[in-house]
Amino acid sequence: MSSASPAAPAAPADVAARTDAAEKPPEGSASKGRRNGADRHAAFAIGVATTLAAIIFGLREVLPNPNEGVTNLYALPIAIVAVRFGAIGGTIAALLSLALFAEWEMSNSDISVGAIGYLNRGTAFLVLGLIVGRFANERRLLVGRLAELATIDPLTGMANRAKFEAEFSAELARHRRHGRPGALLLADLDGFKAINDSLGHRAGDQVLKDVANVMCEQVRGTDTIARIGGDEFVVLLPDTSAEQAEAKARMLSDVVATSVRTVGGEPIVLGLSIGWVGFDGNTLGSPDQLLHAADQAMYRVKACRYA
Repeated sequence: MSSASPAAPAAPADVAARTDAAEKPPEGSASKGRRNGADRHAAFAIGVATTLAAIIFGLREVLPNPNEGVTNLYALPIAIVAVRFGAIGGTIAALLSLALFAEWEMSNSDISVGAIGYLNRGTAFLVLGLIVGRFANERRLLVGRLAELATIDPLTGMANRAKFEAEFSAELARHRRHGRPGALLLADLDGFKAINDSLGHRAGDQVLKDVANVMCEQVRGTDTIARIGGDEFVVLLPDTSAEQAEAKARMLSDVVATSVRTVGGEPIVLGLSIGWVGFDGNTLGSPDQLLHAADQAMYRVKACRYA
């Protein structure tokens, strides 16, 4: 099988309709929103802890013998701080609570808990802060891991379609705002079905992994590369001219064709057809329309190769 023929840009008619896609928030707005939400949660937790501390100080002044009751109330701010700030925050809150309890005990001459009492309360405070904080830490890690998995293709480790669409919308809006050129490449494997049919789906999966590894090695850190389904890949190239996009498409086609030549010890014939479309500050059309334009360009390349 011959190597990929030159990738062709899409016709302007493919991207003629203007939509509101360019008005989507720039990249990073979602993470900024999450940070703002986290700040609000922190402020709320601190406010609740402060309020509870004020209640504790008030109760210890009016209750005739509030030894055990007030001690138990200290658990509330410890737990709240541990949930928000983890095991370290819970430990600090436990030590502060023990210090406040000691100050209260010393200010009341008719109440004395003794060394054993301090040891018991200190241990209880620390255990509470550590356990609640540990669970909070594990929950944050799990939530973060689930959020990460929701944006990753499980087979190749690349970004998945959802992640790509979010990145592309943000990148397109940014390029329109600043007038910088960019390009979108859409690649489809040639000969992949024959490999699946003859060698099995396990071999096909390995081919997809090998192709993904080769392509990832050829892109910049600022580029976004994703598998959007089956044997289709996309590469988003910020700050890239039309000439650079065409050169990148040719290079990726050549590298994949020459690098992925065997799977499981069996020789294979594999190609990569790539279509691309450029965009800048004057480009009209939604992300979906631009993706469709690149898809049509890819099929024109494929048709030329096998004409």
